[in-house]
Amino acid sequence: MKVIPEIRSNLLTDPSITVIIQQCKTVNKFDKGLAAQIKTMYPQAWEADCSAAAAGRNGLGNYSWAKVGPNKYVFNVYSCSTIPIQSRWTDYNALRKGLEGVKWYVETHLDSPSIGVGHIGCSYGGDWNIVRKILSEVFTSYNGVIKIIDITGA
Repeated sequence: MKVIPEIRSNLLTDPSITVIIQQCKTVNKFDKGLAAQIKTMYPQAWEADCSAAAAGRNGLGNYSWAKVGPNKYVFNVYSCSTIPIQSRWTDYNALRKGLEGVKWYVETHLDSPSIGVGHIGCSYGGDWNIVRKILSEVFTSYNGVIKIIDITGA
């Protein structure tokens, strides 16, 4: 498994990060935490979520994305269930599937850019040890840089 470094930075403004990955609800809301910050700073990511919802592409395990700058992208991974799973809302299988899709897309279309991800899934009851293991497994063969960004308030 790939060891992904964890650094303290601002996921939204770190110039070394080309791709931001966030967990999203399947109910088309960017109302809390990191999603609310992204909606304010990168409204194109919210618009991508709205388009995915309108087209029925925001189901568990799917993802949407938006180009939010000259060399900056936000990927919305739909892994927050509307029904709790053993007292958590994060669906680990959907998270894995969505991350695999994002990995394929960035390797295929964006030439393996630098990826930043926060403590994805944890604000919805996900166990960070499980989520971190999923990230390591999915990105084991990833040739680009991936960083876990420890940010407060997200």
